[in-house]
Amino acid sequence: MTQLIAEGALAPEHAPAKLKQYIKIARLDHWIKNMFMLPGVALAIFFSPSQIWDLFSVVLMGVLSTCLASSANYAINEYLDVEFDRFHPLKKNRTGVVFLLDYRIVILEYLLLALGTLALAYFIGRMFLLTVLALLVMGLLYNVPPVRLKDRV
Repeated sequence: MTQLIAEGALAPEHAPAKLKQYIKIARLDHWIKNMFMLPGVALAIFFSPSQIWDLFSVVLMGVLSTCLASSANYAINEYLDVEFDRFHPLKKNRTGVVFLLDYRIVILEYLLLALGTLALAYFIGRMFLLTVLALLVMGLLYNVPPVRLKDRV
């Protein structure tokens, strides 16, 4: 039993989170949702097939940048929604509810993910940089009090 708790399989409620749990709140498994950007990429290739290799690196950086932005938003969502998720039949098993997350580490995680997002976006171009910056701002407006748009009709 102690072995399972140490490995994180059976964590007692409010056990201090370890690195594994901080990685988990970034929800890397949700990155697959970004595949819905691919039809737009296919269209771009269709309209300018001669630039496919140049486009490939830009698309790769763009997808990674967007994935990092979504992970940044997931991380703050996980931390700020603990009190709501605790009473939800499915969300009550989320990492933030089961483990005690240190807000300083969550903020550091958010900042590192956001900086990674913006650094990649910078190399793509100004418009993309502004777009992912808007995505990050929307995540803050959606999750962080006092605005917390998710609580408004």
